[in-house]
Amino acid sequence: MAESYAMRIPQPTSLRRLSGAAAAAIVLSAARSVLADGFDLRVNDVSGLDEPWPLVAGLPFPEGALRDASAIRIVGADGAEVPAQVDAVATWRDGSLQWALAGFTARPQAAFRVEYGLGVRRMEPPVPLRIEQASDGPLTVNTGAAVFTFRPGRLLPDRAAMGTAVVLDGAGAGAYLVDNRGREARVVGAAAEVESDVVLAGPARAVIRRAGWYVTETGERLARAEAWFYFAAGCPSLRIT
Repeated sequence: MAESYAMRIPQPTSLRRLSGAAAAAIVLSAARSVLADGFDLRVNDVSGLDEPWPLVAGLPFPEGALRDASAIRIVGADGAEVPAQVDAVATWRDGSLQWALAGFTARPQAAFRVEYGLGVRRMEPPVPLRIEQASDGPLTVNTGAAVFTFRPGRLLPDRAAMGTAVVLDGAGAGAYLVDNRGREARVVGAAAEVESDVVLAGPARAVIRRAGWYVTETGERLARAEAWFYFAAGCPSLRIT
């Protein structure tokens, strides 16, 4: 009997929709086939998207079947490989791979298959995602479709460009809050003590965590702020949580 595995995938939030519009969800399931060297991926798309979109899924493997995540690849219905990043996340007691996390950008309406085992080697994305940070300078993430820039002392990106088109530019208000006493505080400047961590930096996926303090004009700290940013190679948008 075929087994099925499902997970809910939050839709990334475009910088052009940072107003907080609700994101659609994609459920991506992995149906095990009778073949030992592969299984099908099925995207149960509830959003109706018909354009390339970042997809992430957990891939299950039987005990003893695989020991190296580099021997996993994603292919389309035509058999052509889909550029992807696959990371090992859990192992069986014998050290073999139990779960892997795959991330790739593709049309949710398409059909996919996971191939793994001896002789399988995954290709690198043709335009890998790049992260650059100068000493004490801005942090830049280039997905190949867009470039996002984070300045020191700011929680959110303050510049985004797609080719020659700049869709976000300038300091702006940044992240701020107003408490129940009417006090306004922002995560801006040295007093906010913004810290940044590159949690994941791969050829197809990247995750950045930034945190700091909401500080009033008088220097009073009201609350701690934390934001996680998710990027995908070839995608002009990002997801923020």
